[in-house]
Amino acid sequence: MRCSPSRCAVRSRLSIAESASAWSRRLIQLVSTLAELDGKARVIALCCHGDSGTIVLPDLASRVRATQRIKDPFRPAHLQAHARFAGSIVLGLGCGIGRLGWSRALRVAGALAYIAPDGDPEGNAALVFAIQFCYRHLACGQPPAVAHAAASAAVGSAS
Repeated sequence: MRCSPSRCAVRSRLSIAESASAWSRRLIQLVSTLAELDGKARVIALCCHGDSGTIVLPDLASRVRATQRIKDPFRPAHLQAHARFAGSIVLGLGCGIGRLGWSRALRVAGALAYIAPDGDPEGNAALVFAIQFCYRHLACGQPPAVAHAAASAAVGSAS
């Protein structure tokens, strides 16, 4: 499906207005940001490093780390306790965060859908997938399943 330029321009402006971006270096910042997203974005991309089913943030100096309320790597239980994603589609782009625990936590947090790799995606492939999915779903109005299939095909043809 091709998207007409005028339709894309209007939808893109709306999508940008509906989206938010935040960078988190500390887990408390991530928790705070996720708690504020309830219903505010149609698509939320968790662009992160994952390891063994957790989201890993940059290491902090030990004296700073000692003052943090949440010290562990970010786990599905943290997300389930703090985040609300009413009706949002969540893209998980980090390694190993496509596991069942994340899917369950996001469903409890109200996500409409969770799309994530079941393994360790190559960084460029994850970026291409996210761009293609968002373009097709947000700008062109394709249903999530159609946008997912097209984005997956785009990543497959790029490798």
